Amino acid sequence: TAENNPNGNIRRPYYKCTPCNNWLTWADVVGVDEGNAPCYCKTPSRVSVTGVNARSGPGRRYRSCATGLCGYWS
Repeated sequence: TAENNPNGNIRRPYYKCTPCNNWLTWADVVGVDEGNAPCYCKTPSRVSVTGVNARSGPGRRYRSCATGLCGYWS
């Protein structure tokens, strides 16, 4: 991510879909823990926090697919 990222993710690696240019998921294991609820892939989800521009409000915890493949979000 960029040096001016307002969400505290400066230089954090991530994956994005090349054909559609959409962000997929982080390229690290931050927030991924064996104790997390499983996603639809049946693997532990990633716990994250919404950023400053989130529609649901900043600082809200949520779970998502750690690989970005199945679309799980809660």
